[in-house]
Amino acid sequence: MLNKACGAKVWTVREILNDMSISQLRNSLIDMTPVKFSVSPGDITPDIEAKMKRDYIDFSLSRLSKDHLIDLIFLHPSVYIDVIPGSSTGFNYSQLPLAPLANTVFTRDQQITTAKGVVIGRFGAQQRLSENDLMEIVWPQLGIKPIGRIEAPGTIEGGDFIPLSTDCMLLGTGLRTNMSAAMQLMNRDLLGCNRFIVIEDLCDLNQQRMHLDTYFNVASEKLCVCIDAIAQDNPKYLRIAREFVKRGPSGYTEERAMPFGQWLKKEGFEVIEASFKQQEEYFINLLHLGKNAKGKDIVFSINPEVESSLRKRGFDGEVHYLDFSPITAMYGGAHCASQVLRSPK
Repeated sequence: MLNKACGAKVWTVREILNDMSISQLRNSLIDMTPVKFSVSPGDITPDIEAKMKRDYIDFSLSRLSKDHLIDLIFLHPSVYIDVIPGSSTGFNYSQLPLAPLANTVFTRDQQITTAKGVVIGRFGAQQRLSENDLMEIVWPQLGIKPIGRIEAPGTIEGGDFIPLSTDCMLLGTGLRTNMSAAMQLMNRDLLGCNRFIVIEDLCDLNQQRMHLDTYFNVASEKLCVCIDAIAQDNPKYLRIAREFVKRGPSGYTEERAMPFGQWLKKEGFEVIEASFKQQEEYFINLLHLGKNAKGKDIVFSINPEVESSLRKRGFDGEVHYLDFSPITAMYGGAHCASQVLRSPK
């Protein structure tokens, strides 16, 4: 549907992995798989030492097909081997722990795409950290070399990042993204924009509103959707917009801070206010697909109420709707399940 609506080229992570050679897949699997040997130094024989090397592990995987290797990458096993000299098998293991990369369908979160390029993020949740490693392997297969990677103690998820233009970008901080990541983006010059707005959630910190894209999104240049209580700067749900401006080689400096709803008004946004019930039904989780040949905005929505709400505000672009229930059942929407790169104009 995305290809038909706007000509987008669409890949899944598995499709990209499937285009890799078997040798590349084996190397990627080995790089991502913790392999630990437990053996007393005095018991290491030349034969044992040879089997502890990468070449032997690569040989052990050499009979596996592409599908098997890709399945193993997604299962993300850890291998812990006790080496027992003189035993009938030579080694022992009692378990093969798996930490499945079960959330890779939500390709928004492992990285962000700034005006300068792709920046690999860093999850705060231990169970998702290896997804960052996987996507660092995936992007070069599309000819895209990430320009940087967020380091500890920074945490960032793509659902908290919304670029309004090449001049202005937004980053939500709170449950999933922290100020350390925001500072790394600025200090390492990874953004490529003049204005960087950090929207801090200091008091709500609710899983239902964990990302910026769960309570705010854009339908066109000056038309947005936002949870009503947040747009109205309700103290219980207050977000503070901290505006950092780049002033030459000295980098970014914070020039002003104000409630997010007030900032939206200052910027001239017309706000479609959504109730908490609408937000829970993914009213806000829409995807802007650029403009059509007539210069009109194209929006992809997964809530049937979105189109009528946009039309009431004079939106004259295209709205495409799709039942997204198999994905929303996993607690995510269209924006969550996509990472968009746009060709330079």
